[in-house]
Amino acid sequence: MESEHHVLPGCDSIHLPADSYYELLQIRDQLLLHARCIAPITHEEDDATLDLTRNMLADCFQQLAQRLARALETDGDEPGD
Repeated sequence: MESEHHVLPGCDSIHLPADSYYELLQIRDQLLLHARCIAPITHEEDDATLDLTRNMLADCFQQLAQRLARALETDGDEPGD
C-alpha cells in the first residue's frame, strides 16, 4: 500500500507523510490555543501580569518540541519510492 504524502504549502520540494502533516497541524492548533488562553480579553487586561512558573512554561515548550521532533522524523520513504 502506498503511503499518502502532503506537500507543504509554498514548498514544492518538502513532502511529509500524512501522519506527520496532521501532527504538525495539531501542533499549530495547540499553539493557537495557548495564545488565545493568555491573550487579554479586555483592554484593562493588556498590562495585567500572568502568573506562570518557569516550570509550567518550560513544560509547554518541551512538550511541543517533542511533538515536533516526532512529526518531523521520517522513515526515509520518499514519494515515488
